[in-house]
Amino acid sequence: MNSSVDFRSILIFLLSLLSVACLKQENQQNGKALAAVHCAACHLVPEPGDLTRSIWRDHVLPHMGARLGVYEGARFSRDSMLGVGAERESHESLFPLAPALSQDQWLALKAYFLDNSPDTMSASMLDAVPLDLHALLHPMPLPLPAPATTLLSLSLENEIVIGDANTGNLMFLQPGQATVLRVARVGEGASTFAETNDASLVTVMGSFSPTDLPLGYVLALPHRAELPPITLLDHLRRPVDTDFADLNGDGKVDILVCEFGKWQGGLSLFIQGSSPTEYRKEWLWSEPGATQAEVVDIDEDGDLDILALFAQGREGIWLFRQNETHQFAAEQLLSFPPSWGSTSFQYTDVTGDGQADLLLTHGDNADYPPFVKPYHGIRLYELAAGEWKESWFLPFPGAYKAIPLDIDQDGDLDIAAISFFPDVDRMPIGFVVFVQDSPGKFSPHSVAGQEQGRWIVMETADLDNDGDKDLLLGGLMFDAPGHPDMVQLWKEKNHCLVWIENLSLSTH
Repeated sequence: MNSSVDFRSILIFLLSLLSVACLKQENQQNGKALAAVHCAACHLVPEPGDLTRSIWRDHVLPHMGARLGVYEGARFSRDSMLGVGAERESHESLFPLAPALSQDQWLALKAYFLDNSPDTMSASMLDAVPLDLHALLHPMPLPLPAPATTLLSLSLENEIVIGDANTGNLMFLQPGQATVLRVARVGEGASTFAETNDASLVTVMGSFSPTDLPLGYVLALPHRAELPPITLLDHLRRPVDTDFADLNGDGKVDILVCEFGKWQGGLSLFIQGSSPTEYRKEWLWSEPGATQAEVVDIDEDGDLDILALFAQGREGIWLFRQNETHQFAAEQLLSFPPSWGSTSFQYTDVTGDGQADLLLTHGDNADYPPFVKPYHGIRLYELAAGEWKESWFLPFPGAYKAIPLDIDQDGDLDIAAISFFPDVDRMPIGFVVFVQDSPGKFSPHSVAGQEQGRWIVMETADLDNDGDKDLLLGGLMFDAPGHPDMVQLWKEKNHCLVWIENLSLSTH
């Protein structure tokens, strides 16, 4: 009798375990299916392994829930998400009053990500970086309170141009020196610089911090000092990149603007009207995260097209192809998971085969507490049979910009790169040159002193006129959780600008 009871108890227990396993499997399938529907409405569907469990639980899923009308806790309540002041009304449509899915569905979707995500991610994949680059780092002291460089460029006269967010100034410096030639007050967050024969054209974010308020603008600073600045465009949502070109072939210069915004933004084209200060706005793509755009004739049909990088929403490289009636058709060439954090691209021939490639950096890490992501770094994509395919990947945590150049003068292109979110725990390397040792094979090298700044912008130029390319790095001080010593170092050194002098010709 007792054995029969024991057998029945064991059988019931096994059946219950089987039932729980089946239910869990069903929930997993439901959660995955729900993710395919609700995540895909805004961006490429992520994999649970893209982020750690705590990041999913404490940051990403609550924010996703708010976008679906599911509000969890005071921090992610609808009122908190709408924000304060003038932004609230524009955010009303972003955060629904009613949930888009049932409570059971939301729990299943959450469980799919939480049950299948890792506790930690693997450490940095960047190997040890020797400080043996044939170069010297020269600090260029400037009369600025702290590193807050948002723009770094060169004028037609080869002057160094930097924009400082703290003072709102644009500074023009003597090439190769820290001598300030002149200063223009432009406002917070200068982001791009261009020139005509008559004026300097400066794009200003209006706010370095994320916002959807239309505080940005484009200024023309006449070269004649007695003339006042002219506002060409205003009411822009954090414009981070601008290109000037005659896109419709009417002989007038149009303005292409990347409005990064926060939750709202897009890629917009301003067509010049009857005067140089009259423009008509056309939205090419009204989603946030427009980061960089380049005007190119990608199909060589005589009409100018646009390549654009979006780093929010449907993250990736987009082509806006122009037809004979000057209309643009959007096509996504490359799609990236939202956790990749795209930061920049170069459309140029890196491999030397006569065909332009796409060189991408992925490294933004500011949406939640930063951690090292093994998929951050530099990628090259080549066009083959009408499709863009990844050719190689250089791991580099926090990669923000990469520039191809022949730094060692051996005939092939190397890759100079900066990171704004380096691996501060294991290897705080924010500047690396990946030297090409053989086709597609690179080894990382750096220079002493690079750890004394946090680099956010980079440009290349022959500053000492010796025939090789040097590099300029611009610093911006930013919090590094758990590393107050690093923040203190960046503050003390105050490296707003440094010159990396290339010594490769002297070694040949």
